[in-house]
Amino acid sequence: MNIYINPLSVKGQCSTTKEAADLVRSLLESISYMSPAIQARRIQIYLDERVETNELIPGEQSTTTISRFSKNGKLRDLATRWYSVTRQSAKKLSYEDGAEVKVTTATTSVDKCEQGDVHSDLATSAENLLSFHFEPVFSEKDLILQHQKNSRKIKNINNTDRLVELLPRHEANPKHRKEAYIDKDRGVPVAPMPLNEEQAQHLLLTGIQDKNNDYIARHKSSNKIYRFKKTHTDREVYHGFQVDESDIDRKILDQI
Repeated sequence: MNIYINPLSVKGQCSTTKEAADLVRSLLESISYMSPAIQARRIQIYLDERVETNELIPGEQSTTTISRFSKNGKLRDLATRWYSVTRQSAKKLSYEDGAEVKVTTATTSVDKCEQGDVHSDLATSAENLLSFHFEPVFSEKDLILQHQKNSRKIKNINNTDRLVELLPRHEANPKHRKEAYIDKDRGVPVAPMPLNEEQAQHLLLTGIQDKNNDYIARHKSSNKIYRFKKTHTDREVYHGFQVDESDIDRKILDQI
């Protein structure tokens, strides 16, 4: 999955450093939630250089605003986290390669739109935007991106709750206990799930899907293989349990 930090959502919407810090903090919380998938290279974050040259506070580039965080004891960690993401985790897209786009809401008849210059990759390929909150367009979760004569639907993420809806989420199934056991009614073994909720969610985000659309992941510290099966057909909710390596296709094992 590719996610583009949205330069069109950097629109001078803040009047104070605190307001800018709140927006940056919210975006970084979303990135932190995705971090297992980013580290496992299941998600790639793209940073259009326009994000840093556009303005959160009118009259100064956002990179200047964020650099000021580092001089404030209460905000210094926020600046450090931003630079860690933008210099290490994200793939930077050059300011030089630009394209004009128009973004409108997909869920209302009211004519709401934002337009401007973005990197050509975002214009032609983006399916998911990671946005700073900006009314009215980038408060919506479903958008339409128009580039030249083409238009397509895209997802907009402006808080962690939106991300939770979009990415696979673990929900424990009480059938799978910490240790394997025999189901007395059916006389069959039931696979264990010894991980706690946080560990299971972390592992799920590192998994890759097999031909059955189950997520398969390797728990590094134990070297155990886990399968995550979809629990709800209408939501990205899964439950997980241990499986033997012999149950997993070799091509999948080579990728996890």
